[in-house]
Amino acid sequence: MKESEFYVLRELSQNNNLTQRELSKRLGLSLGSINFVLKALMKKGYIKMQRFKDSGNKAKYIYVLTPKWLYDKAILTKEFINKPNKPNKRNKRNKPNKPNKLNQLYFLYSPITPRP
Repeated sequence: MKESEFYVLRELSQNNNLTQRELSKRLGLSLGSINFVLKALMKKGYIKMQRFKDSGNKAKYIYVLTPKWLYDKAILTKEFINKPNKPNKRNKRNKPNKPNKLNQLYFLYSPITPRP
């Protein structure tokens, strides 16, 4: 999964009532990139697009996270936790290279911070 897909999913998990333009501004991605990422996430089955009934704008949609995303998110988390730490060949002589799993989990679950 791409980094931009994670950012979009995290933003939508906090507020699924965002337009593509609002997502674009919050994440610092172009409107075309947001559209491409949303279509890819729909194709994977992670989000569904539904019309926003209470809006006066009939073209407005909300993006709903699906149970498939929640299941896959749990699997990714389990893989990060259970992944063995192997030393990097380049750093083998000096010190073992231990990826910080807490930072990787933080990436999955942390709130969005605005990009500069």
